Amino acid sequence: MNVTEYATKLIQVLLSMMVISVVILIQTKNSVVELILLLVGIIIIIVFLYFPKLLRSRKKKKENISDEVSYHDKIKYLLDNLKKSSIELDKSFEEISLLSKEKKENLDLLENNLNQLTIKENELKSKIETLEKVPVEAIKHFEEVLNKGDKRSTFRDYFLFLLGVIVSIITSIVLKQVGFG
Repeated sequence: MNVTEYATKLIQVLLSMMVISVVILIQTKNSVVELILLLVGIIIIIVFLYFPKLLRSRKKKKENISDEVSYHDKIKYLLDNLKKSSIELDKSFEEISLLSKEKKENLDLLENNLNQLTIKENELKSKIETLEKVPVEAIKHFEEVLNKGDKRSTFRDYFLFLLGVIVSIITSIVLKQVGFG
């Protein structure tokens, strides 16, 4: 018997046991729990009766298949599998090496950025230390000088603006007289 025949017999037996259990339940008016316990017991008995036969039939099929294949074919099959596995392993190693190279490049880039930022930090620290050493009076004097320059530059800016307007008006009048405008 093969596996499908065992399975169909098992299903037939289970169905018939279920029908008998339902009939017994209806006639004796027992509880549902008793019916479930009865069904579980029947299923366990059937599994223990048919499962070893099922395993034996599968083992026999495997033995028959392995007996049919020659020693040379088995070695050829195993060597082919080994070759495929080694090719897949080589591909995996290549991917791992590419990933490690990319990580190394990224790490080098981050180290360079860190070094540049460290240099900038040191430069800014030295500038801050230099500014901290300057006396407060010098800073106030420098601020006053800049404020005076700003006041003078405002007057100068208005003067240059007006001078530019006057020059552009004169230029446009001259160009109209000459015939270019």
